[in-house]
Amino acid sequence: MLHTISPAPSSKSLNEALRRLQEHGLVGHVASTEGSRYALTEAGEELLPVLMSFMADLGQWLDTYGDETNQSSAYNRNRA
Repeated sequence: MLHTISPAPSSKSLNEALRRLQEHGLVGHVASTEGSRYALTEAGEELLPVLMSFMADLGQWLDTYGDETNQSSAYNRNRA
């Protein structure tokens, strides 16, 4: 389930995000013969389908209301 993130995050921001996920018990640091890596913990595995469902629902919501929220934001900026 590895996806390319574009634009790529800086090493610093990626390490900070991984550290926060590790502090919350969602990922663990694993050492292997190929070097160290991060992997989802059991809690992270349990949370993954919830997040995937949320992202799908968010995509559907954006398809329906995305233009309206962009217009509303532009309207509010112009009023300020």
